[in-house]
Amino acid sequence: MAVATLDPTFSPAASCLAANNLWKIFADCPINNGVCWYFLQGQPTTSSCYPPGYNPTSTAYYSPASCPSGYTSACGATQTAGTVTETAYTCCPTIGIYTCQKDPKDYHPWGFTLGCYSNFASPVTHFVTASSSDSSSMETVIMNATDAINAYAIQVRFQSTDFPKSTGSIINTSSSSTSNLSQPSLRVETNSNSGLRPGAIAGIAIGAVIGALLVMLLALLIIRHRNRRRHRPTERDGSAGQNISNMQPPNFIPGLKAELDNTYVPAQTRPAELEG
Repeated sequence: MAVATLDPTFSPAASCLAANNLWKIFADCPINNGVCWYFLQGQPTTSSCYPPGYNPTSTAYYSPASCPSGYTSACGATQTAGTVTETAYTCCPTIGIYTCQKDPKDYHPWGFTLGCYSNFASPVTHFVTASSSDSSSMETVIMNATDAINAYAIQVRFQSTDFPKSTGSIINTSSSSTSNLSQPSLRVETNSNSGLRPGAIAGIAIGAVIGALLVMLLALLIIRHRNRRRHRPTERDGSAGQNISNMQPPNFIPGLKAELDNTYVPAQTRPAELEG
């Protein structure tokens, strides 16, 4: 029996799934003189803990829907009819290690409506709120390894085409039939890779800036090299390595006089004799 579609933004109140929000619920049962009790995660009959239209029976489910925030698939199954494949999940609280109730014949009356339970690995002491039909009080109880905390399950169903691939939702699949639910064995993730990541964009921008700086530096080196060659002294007549002996004397500049007279004085070949 489909209850309704499930709003994907639904999230239970934080107190509903708090680890210290445990209750001891008294109920009628066919043993123990008709009085039994069980442990429950979260306060019972609290509307803020469950989606709108919630019905705690094993035949009620939301469709199309996936496990809401704070819940995960504890067991699931798939069923194919022609080209259509439908997946069914029993969603239990993510807090603790919950599994699905197994065989209805082992249930106490409340087992048909709760759907999830979590056993203790070793004895542990808890503060709980004991609640009966007419009163409630705080108690300290020791829970043994044979005890369990029960929780209400949220059952959902969906087909592969119900959710767009770009949602990035995580869904669990199983090959068992819907009449015999079992633990899912495969986890499939869908991702939407649209556009570049911010890190990639930043890397491209940095690379472009570095490349521009390198081009500017190379251009500056070329300009400086050309300027040095332009101001370097050149040798006359375009002959590199010309001998000094072959170079022409500088041109005469009018108006300049030699400081010494150019009168020719022949060298004496012998010493002059002194008179008398």
